[in-house]
Amino acid sequence: MNIPVITRLVLKDVYFLRWIVAVVGMAGIVAFVCLLSGVAERRVVGFWLFFGSLVGLVYNPLYTVMVERKERNVGFVMSLPITPADYMTAKFAANVLILIGLGVPLVLASIYAMALNPAVPAVPIPWIVLAGTTLLMFLCFCIAVAFLIESELWTVWTTIGGSILFVAFVGRMAYRFLPAEGTAAEAAHALAVWSPLALALLTSEIVVTALIVSGAYYLHSRKTDFL
Repeated sequence: MNIPVITRLVLKDVYFLRWIVAVVGMAGIVAFVCLLSGVAERRVVGFWLFFGSLVGLVYNPLYTVMVERKERNVGFVMSLPITPADYMTAKFAANVLILIGLGVPLVLASIYAMALNPAVPAVPIPWIVLAGTTLLMFLCFCIAVAFLIESELWTVWTTIGGSILFVAFVGRMAYRFLPAEGTAAEAAHALAVWSPLALALLTSEIVVTALIVSGAYYLHSRKTDFL
């Protein structure tokens, strides 16, 4: 594994996506301010802006993988002293680095804002962690599809479908954690507890993500044409 070249490829992708990173960062700042507000409507806007900015990062493989292939730059990249596995590692690392590099500060800022807000009975940390691992799982799946199928149309539809499923899945998780009956405060405390269901979901998502990445490496290694 050629670490220096992989590092340069990762930095190249991060630089290429600098405007997306800047927009998501600014959206996160606006979401943080909205979450600090005492107005319920602004907190709702901040909540969805926070998740919307993170969901937007799932679209990064369209630029880091498909655009590079569409502009026929893969031939030059593969002429470097790297293997196909190194190239895939660089793409996974760049996309995950951007997701974590932006996602972790946004998550910590949102938790801090909710903890300071007296209108929020309890901070739903388990639910936020599960949402993050779900997003990571969908991102890895989109990268795998972009590499293995090599179809721009399939990658676009997979990304759109993944973002829709992410929102639906996160909403479903919140619904499953909520008590059947009770006040809003009880519902908030239910989302803030690491229940057996939450731990099972977290473990399952980690395992599935590992299977997606390892499966992508295995299938990619069996390809004979990388251009």
